[in-house]
Amino acid sequence: INANQTITYTPNSNANGTTSTVTVPAAVQAGDGLVLTATVNADTVTVSDPAGWTRVNRTSTTGIQTVVWSKVATAADASGAVSVTLGGTVKTSLTVAAWSGTSATTPVASVTGAVDTTSKTAHTTPTATVATPGSWVLSYWADKSSSTTAWTAPAGQSVRNVSIGASSGRITSLLTDGGGVAPTGAAGGLTATTDLAGTKATMLTVVLNPAS
Repeated sequence: INANQTITYTPNSNANGTTSTVTVPAAVQAGDGLVLTATVNADTVTVSDPAGWTRVNRTSTTGIQTVVWSKVATAADASGAVSVTLGGTVKTSLTVAAWSGTSATTPVASVTGAVDTTSKTAHTTPTATVATPGSWVLSYWADKSSSTTAWTAPAGQSVRNVSIGASSGRITSLLTDGGGVAPTGAAGGLTATTDLAGTKATMLTVVLNPAS
């Protein structure tokens, strides 16, 4: 079993509009595992599936939703644009990340989601199970607020992307992984904090399938 190797991440797109677009890392190679996340500050707005991507999760509560897609990269994906069409004008945080050493058919083994529905600064990812040796675990947090400007990641996590929106109803997000192969068994239960309390949040624990 090949251990996954994190290769690169792009700055995420954080904007207000009916379309959100992000660029796939230039270093992506055919066979790499791609994970795309979109958090929107409205749960009733339609979020389209980009062509060629497979939706693997949607986690939502009133006023916020996070959608996750996966894809096995082709050579044509490197430096390419990925756009998500939205059913209204909303604020969206869109992130794409790439890992090598993932399964050539199913990069994402599982996505487990949770939500916070009260104003708070501490947000904890749900627990998930790592079944296959060589897997990596990703953690994702997104917060809807009027004033959040920073995230603090849990100890021992490698920060891969932080995105901070603007104005009221802004979406801020944080993406991390453990920096290496995760042990089999329980994963998740990690708490990240914002500098100011938000009104709603989504949290994800994503397990990647290793190549065999």
